[in-house]
Amino acid sequence: MNLQCNLLSMNYIYALNRGMDMQVIRECKPYKIDMLGRQYNPGADPRFVKVLSQTRFNVYLAAAEGDTDLAFRLYRWNMLLAETFLMPCHLLEVGLRNGVSRKMWARFGAEWPLIAKHQHQWNAEPALSPQMKQFPHEAQSKVVEQREEIEADRLKRHITTPVTSDCVIAQMSFGFWTNMFSARYREMLWNGAAIRAVFLDCPAGTTSDIVYGKLGRVREIRNRVAHHEVIFNKQPELRYAELVELCSWLSRDLGHFIETTSHFDTVFAAKPQPNEAG
Repeated sequence: MNLQCNLLSMNYIYALNRGMDMQVIRECKPYKIDMLGRQYNPGADPRFVKVLSQTRFNVYLAAAEGDTDLAFRLYRWNMLLAETFLMPCHLLEVGLRNGVSRKMWARFGAEWPLIAKHQHQWNAEPALSPQMKQFPHEAQSKVVEQREEIEADRLKRHITTPVTSDCVIAQMSFGFWTNMFSARYREMLWNGAAIRAVFLDCPAGTTSDIVYGKLGRVREIRNRVAHHEVIFNKQPELRYAELVELCSWLSRDLGHFIETTSHFDTVFAAKPQPNEAG
């Protein structure tokens, strides 16, 4: 048995893509050899499972009907599925916040992240403009809290450069930008064809309600990926399709880039099965 090959836990296989690009294909075959060349099943090793936590691993054990080897391969497969979400999530989140912030600049002014206030301060000098007072106070408070957190961190690190609007925008959460498409902002930001200010290539008839629903479902699995939670049993194929769809609404070229460089389909099709040979 070739020990060196068996030690490659992710079994990386490099394949030429149309003779030009290299694409990485990952498989989740049994991992049967430990670092000393001995027979080994990580899923049956209490020390290994303790690193992951028994509670976490039990989810995979249940899906594998108690097969510890299959449970560990499902765990690895879940990690690889999560990895495929990173690139499109990155592109969606950056594109979304840039598009929405442009829309908010047009509505509230370029410095809206710097002039936002807690509601009890709205009339303190300098008073908020009537236009900014239309921006819900809960959202303004989130902006203020993020701005103050940046300022406190800079003070702690003796950084004297001023906080800019871009600094605050870059630190606002995906949830914040998603909520900008909720019903509360429908009349304020998304009347008529205003949705195309962000989603340039969305289909005719696309509304902020439709976008909000899709973003909410993508956000849920995005957060599971970020917290290293199970996703393989959360309809990842449907969530991934919505994720790519939203990216293609931001820009058709962006969607095409993802579709031609992603390895989600390959990974998803390689779901580990019982009794696979090593």
